[in-house]
Amino acid sequence: MENQKKDLGRRATEATVKFVAVLSVLSSSRRVRCPIGRAGCCFCGWIIAMTAYFLRYDRALLEPRLHVGPGAERQPAQKRIQLFDSVVLIALFIGSALDHRFGWSAVPKTSLG
Repeated sequence: MENQKKDLGRRATEATVKFVAVLSVLSSSRRVRCPIGRAGCCFCGWIIAMTAYFLRYDRALLEPRLHVGPGAERQPAQKRIQLFDSVVLIALFIGSALDHRFGWSAVPKTSLG
């Protein structure tokens, strides 16, 4: 039983570190002082805090959340939905990064950024 707890903790920690690393790489903002950078830091902080909370207080809720994506689903319709969601999320990150890089959108400057 103790070994299963350690294994869940290790897997949850690895998954969180991987998610935060990928999110950091995909982030179009490299400055923490701009609003997008601050929002990304806050989001990563919440992800880390929630993982720590659920590891301590509700491991049963955390276990199924470690298995995500099309491979984790059993029903074919759910596999297709998860695949579609994954592709859209990746396209969102790539599209927003390209938009930021090439200035495709006309976004007014604010006093925050």
